[in-house]
Amino acid sequence: MLDLFNREVVGWSLKPLMTADLVTDALAMAWFRRKPAPGLIRRSNRGSQSGSHLFQDTLTQYGMICSMSRKGNCWDNAPTESWFSCFKNERVFDERFATRDAMQATAFEYIEAFYNRKRLHSILGYTSPVQFLKDWINAQQGEKQVACATALGRRKTEGTSLTAQRAFTIVIQNIWHCHSDNPVGHR
Repeated sequence: MLDLFNREVVGWSLKPLMTADLVTDALAMAWFRRKPAPGLIRRSNRGSQSGSHLFQDTLTQYGMICSMSRKGNCWDNAPTESWFSCFKNERVFDERFATRDAMQATAFEYIEAFYNRKRLHSILGYTSPVQFLKDWINAQQGEKQVACATALGRRKTEGTSLTAQRAFTIVIQNIWHCHSDNPVGHR
């Protein structure tokens, strides 16, 4: 499962059969990595695994909304298809795996060590998915610190008759507020 914001693979699973638990396991991994707020739209293909009661119930449990386009409208799935093309061309083609464990190790190395952390993406300004997200979080925190400093500066000039204890409490509350919000929506 791709996070379309930064093109990071946030959930994946390998199983011997294409059953509903294949996509449900990938969804669980993605949810635990991001813990998105309720209302996230999860785009999926029209496969039987994504349409299964198990998968749909899991989406509901996580507060996600399922989006499936009509038959023949495959454009929404283009980022995922592009990812699979990269995976196959860059790592899997002409490879013969002796065991399922060998394939799993190869997938792990490609996804977790290379694709998410090192592979550069033109759409992300030629940075990796993980670096793009870090840069975005840092930019958001910088903007928040400027806003908090501005708010603290106004408070210092507004209420000069505050006692030292009350002023300290206001500053601590503002600092906590400015640093407690999670910039990527994790709970």
